[in-house]
Amino acid sequence: LDLLVTATGGTGSTDQTGVVHQAVQLQPQQAVHLLWSMARLGHRPPGDYVEVMLQQAFPPGGSTPLEPPLLSRTAVALAQLGYQPSKPWLEAYLLQCRSQMCSMEPQSLANILRALVTLKVYPSSSWLVSALQHATSLVPAF
Repeated sequence: LDLLVTATGGTGSTDQTGVVHQAVQLQPQQAVHLLWSMARLGHRPPGDYVEVMLQQAFPPGGSTPLEPPLLSRTAVALAQLGYQPSKPWLEAYLLQCRSQMCSMEPQSLANILRALVTLKVYPSSSWLVSALQHATSLVPAF
């Protein structure tokens, strides 16, 4: 999907007010950082905008998974925006989190879990067991 960016000049399609709309393809990490930045600034973009950003962050059939800090930042942004993604998107996201869980730092894992609670998203029991096992492995032995 292309993200529409509003500009006052340049090439692209022009609407009735003379504003030019240009299609921009973002890299996944750029889309995540934009969502996170908007959430941190307290800006609440429309749901269709958030959806476009999520599709660019996690393109269908994307072969390169996001790094754990970006997975964490995505969850935090969605929780701060109060945006409930679609079930298919959440399933793909949780699958990607689970595949990256062994390389997650404690803060990333904690952020993801907190965001899921905030969004009232309840992963499967096996996903939660994996998260708990990983969290337990991060706690130093006494």
